[in-house]
Amino acid sequence: METEALARSGFVTIRHSPNGRGALMGYQRLFAGPGLRQPPGIWPGLLARLEPRPGQGLLDLACGESGCREAARALGLDLVSLDFSTAALERARRRCPAGACVAADAQGLPFADGSFDHVLCFGSLEHVDHPPLALAEVHRVLLPGGRVLLQLPNTYGLRWNLGHAWRFGRPCDDGQPIQRYGTRGQWRRLIETAGLQVRQVWGYEDGSRLQRRRDWLAIPRHPSRLMVPLAAHLPPDLAMAFVFLCFKPRDGRQR
Repeated sequence: METEALARSGFVTIRHSPNGRGALMGYQRLFAGPGLRQPPGIWPGLLARLEPRPGQGLLDLACGESGCREAARALGLDLVSLDFSTAALERARRRCPAGACVAADAQGLPFADGSFDHVLCFGSLEHVDHPPLALAEVHRVLLPGGRVLLQLPNTYGLRWNLGHAWRFGRPCDDGQPIQRYGTRGQWRRLIETAGLQVRQVWGYEDGSRLQRRRDWLAIPRHPSRLMVPLAAHLPPDLAMAFVFLCFKPRDGRQR
């Protein structure tokens, strides 16, 4: 399925860069400046969903700053952080020297079949040129029975896209070279087309928005942030993003 087919199937796509090289240069500039990061406290709980064992291999795919590195080290995982931005990987090394860093494209992974027990791709799949190709690569490098965690943005997130459209008349655009939004069903079909099976889906909200005093003081300008403490009570289809826990079938049988 090509990028145009994703648009025809209902995915909302915002494109600022016409080609892969332009996207790479955009991310090089981004990570040389403010960067992109997830709240650091989310990783222990998320990695626990993979039910990992010490010594198992974990690929952090299109990792950016690879904020999971410390949590992966604490679990004794053999971590590989992969991104096509060398500036992002340099930030990852500074964050936590443990674990390998590999500069490569998520759509053509430089690993043999069945190289990893687990794959994490958190907030990145929606930004690659061809998500189906990246998912096919995830399936290829994953061991049978291996688990995958994917975070993917929701077209109809109540606080994020619907709130933004209500205020400004357009979907939220964070300025990355490519941004996509899909529904739970659209993302699930894309995942399952790659041969992965979805075990669980839950809604995700960025809890970092209200961690500091200045965040609370900014509430009059961003009233939707008051919904963050209620995120656990939102139906998944109204959350800012989805987290999919998936696995690669073992000889056609569920794990």
